[in-house]
Amino acid sequence: MLDLKFLDNNIAIEPEFKVTNKAEHIMIGIANKSLFWSIGTFIISIIAIFITSFLAIKSINNSVKLFNIELKNKKEYDEKVQKDLLRSVRTQLRCIERDIGGHQKELNKTPPIIPSYDITHVDANYYITNIRSEIKGHETEILKETIILLSNKIKNINRLLHLAQEFDSSNIDDTTLNPHVNELKSKKYKYHKHLMIFVEDIGKDIKQILYSKLIK
Repeated sequence: MLDLKFLDNNIAIEPEFKVTNKAEHIMIGIANKSLFWSIGTFIISIIAIFITSFLAIKSINNSVKLFNIELKNKKEYDEKVQKDLLRSVRTQLRCIERDIGGHQKELNKTPPIIPSYDITHVDANYYITNIRSEIKGHETEILKETIILLSNKIKNINRLLHLAQEFDSSNIDDTTLNPHVNELKSKKYKYHKHLMIFVEDIGKDIKQILYSKLIK
């Protein structure tokens, strides 16, 4: 029903209607759609940022995990290399012990027999260069120094052995008169005894490092 308004003189006045033309309707529709798309685009942007951030964090976590795995593998590999070096030294120590026993057995015969083989050589430079200064929390400086002393002692014994061989071939056959043989046998094989001390000390150090539970 049409709601009429009356003036004081009771004359009815029709209410005013605001008529919106077609162009305004279109503009309002476009504005509404634009607002809708703006809100939708904003929400999509937020979701995209969230997904991108999530993927970035996940990628970083994966990279950190891979780095830690590689670091652990490298550490384990380095430890294995160091252990192999120490086991190599220990293998040479066993050869040196056999050589010492063989030398004494030959020189103890009557008359003494000059051994035809040297004490096993140890390349001290190789080991002091490649063995780390610390393995599994154990410092290796003393070990390296002892390896150098071991190598020098072996060279001394082998030098005397070579002199004994040269003297024997150019002079007399009686080895009891060979001064270099007598030097090797002096004081109950003092050179070989000193060498055995180094062998034992190195062996103890290597055993302590290899079987230690302390891993650094």
